[in-house]
Amino acid sequence: MDRLARQVRQEYPNWVGKYETVGLIPLREQLVGEVEPALLLLLGSVGLVLLIACANVANLLLARATARKREMGVRMALGASRLRLIRQLLTESALLSLMGGALGLLLGAWGLEVLLAVDPGNIPRLGEIGINGRVLGFTLAISLLTGIIFGLAPAFEASKSDLNEALKEGTSRTTVGLRRRRARNLLVVSEISLALVLLIGATLLMESFRRLRSVKPGFDPGHVLTLQMSVTESKYASSPQVANFYRQALERIEALPGVENAAVVSGLPLDQTASWNFNIEGRSNFYGVSQWRAITPSYFKVMSIPLVQGRYFTEGDAENTSPVVIINETLARKHWPSEDPIGQFDVLNGV
Repeated sequence: MDRLARQVRQEYPNWVGKYETVGLIPLREQLVGEVEPALLLLLGSVGLVLLIACANVANLLLARATARKREMGVRMALGASRLRLIRQLLTESALLSLMGGALGLLLGAWGLEVLLAVDPGNIPRLGEIGINGRVLGFTLAISLLTGIIFGLAPAFEASKSDLNEALKEGTSRTTVGLRRRRARNLLVVSEISLALVLLIGATLLMESFRRLRSVKPGFDPGHVLTLQMSVTESKYASSPQVANFYRQALERIEALPGVENAAVVSGLPLDQTASWNFNIEGRSNFYGVSQWRAITPSYFKVMSIPLVQGRYFTEGDAENTSPVVIINETLARKHWPSEDPIGQFDVLNGV
């Protein structure tokens, strides 16, 4: 691709800048790159909640094993081996986890309908999300895995009952052994630790969200409604026809009750848009690229964007007049840190 880019620069020197190159991005990153960190963070949070729930259930099973000590003694007296008792207890634990997985699937299906109804808009291929064979297989696997792993400790503890002590009357009300208390205390500490990590992470996320909400983006989105529309080339073939269409549309929109002002912009703020190559007066061998948007004169008023220096666009800035651009403060500070940028920006071509 670098070799092809060099060939294109040589064949079209007036169209492609000498510093322009080719970048390759994996399709998966292009589709989900922006939302993947958030989804992974959500997956990690769900994993912590799952571990907390499993530790809680394991603690309850350990407590239940104490109450079933006499039952295990009777089974051993009737000839049941320790391995058979462990298999029985693991089966009970697996059935419990499978029931939890089935309930989770039902809640997931309901939550998916809510998510699709809300439609956040920034999740790619949201309409294709559904509960399929992979989801069912993953739920089955994770349910069995958690049921077996977190059922091992209660199963081993319950199957280690002393036959003589277990069959004595009142044994089920005896004090829990030191080792079993340690296991339960360890599970409690693990639950508290995981819950603390989850709480700290949620607090940090809320604080980040609060700070993001307090950042001033340079415009006021309050009481502003947006509408996406496009024109067909078959009906509006020339630029004057397109401009006339938008002019009439703005006049009708501004005449609606409750509308204070209306404007047209080729791309909303913070959205990725097309780029333009530009030069700077007096700087040789300079090549710059910047995103651009086409707007109508009332756009800055609608979005409450203040003008720092220069002038706003007017109706006299038409296609057949001298080109006029308005740049933001970031571009001005980058290329004219101690100069006046007015009149020094020269657009070359759109890419």
